[in-house]
Amino acid sequence: MVVEIIPAILEVSWENIACKLKLIQGLCAWVQIDVMDGVFVPNTTWGNFQDINTVKSPPNIEIHLMIDRPERTLLSWLVPRAVKRVIVHAESTDLLENVFAAGHSMHKQIGLAINPKTPIESIDRFLPQSALVLVMGVEPGFSGQAFDVSVLKKIQQLQKFDAHIPIAVDGGVNEKTAPQMIAAGATILYVASYLWQDEAKIAEKINTLKKIT
Repeated sequence: MVVEIIPAILEVSWENIACKLKLIQGLCAWVQIDVMDGVFVPNTTWGNFQDINTVKSPPNIEIHLMIDRPERTLLSWLVPRAVKRVIVHAESTDLLENVFAAGHSMHKQIGLAINPKTPIESIDRFLPQSALVLVMGVEPGFSGQAFDVSVLKKIQQLQKFDAHIPIAVDGGVNEKTAPQMIAAGATILYVASYLWQDEAKIAEKINTLKKIT
């Protein structure tokens, strides 16, 4: 099984995001940028979609919208050419049908994220439309939290619901937790604090996680 390692960026300024994009240039095919509104989660980050157009030769960009009512601004996030996928939280809206319809109308992928306590049954009808399901390994909002091991059962349960859908984990990913996530059925791992805490070792850490897979 091939497991994909994707750097995740959580920053309050575009300048910091641009710096991190340069640090991972050529190391990975995808990068995730977190967007938080201070409403759906207790944190606020960068949030100007137009900045993305200033990046030269970016990797495939995925926007992780941790915001309330994402359908209100989704179309703006789908406009930049470098944005290939947008992930929304099942808990953030009761209009997921509209979210998927908007994304697919613009030929972009839509992924679905769920928090640690959200039951799989609440999203099973959306699985056929989802490019992936992102299982949060921590409560969303802040980087650097410890992995919630109870999420491993949720990953296993999700795989039973749909053995073919890509299962991603975001939160608490490092060289110690990654093997557990992969054994449970995860096929995509998002890496944030583990990766950025020592910028001189970014390539080394990505390679370490790839070897685990």
